[in-house]
Amino acid sequence: MNDQLRIALSTVGKTVEGLDGEFWYLEASQDEGKPYAVFSEFASRRENDSVDKFDFSYIQVNVYSSDIKQLEDLGEKIEEKFDGKKESFQMMVSLWMIDINLITPGKVTHVKDGLYKISQEYRIHLQHK
Repeated sequence: MNDQLRIALSTVGKTVEGLDGEFWYLEASQDEGKPYAVFSEFASRRENDSVDKFDFSYIQVNVYSSDIKQLEDLGEKIEEKFDGKKESFQMMVSLWMIDINLITPGKVTHVKDGLYKISQEYRIHLQHK
């Protein structure tokens, strides 16, 4: 994943109310009983036309909590921060024009005793300036 994009996603994710900054890339520092989120890139591709280069990154955001209602609320808050919010990222990703859209909304799944998660997938379209 492009470093600027990773930093931008992390920076915006850490502002999600209710996560208290617990928004991690690849692996979380798990604090028992505290909700947290982990994001990763699961696919990418590059396209070129005669003038521009386009990169597409597909990321997954997994949100974990022991409280299902809290988990659903956090999923909605992350979606509000990310889905269609290119202006939130534009200033941090200076080399790119960016567009981010939710492609798979999350649903609650049981992970293990007392822990649940919601997974969301986003498509990020990056265009070289």
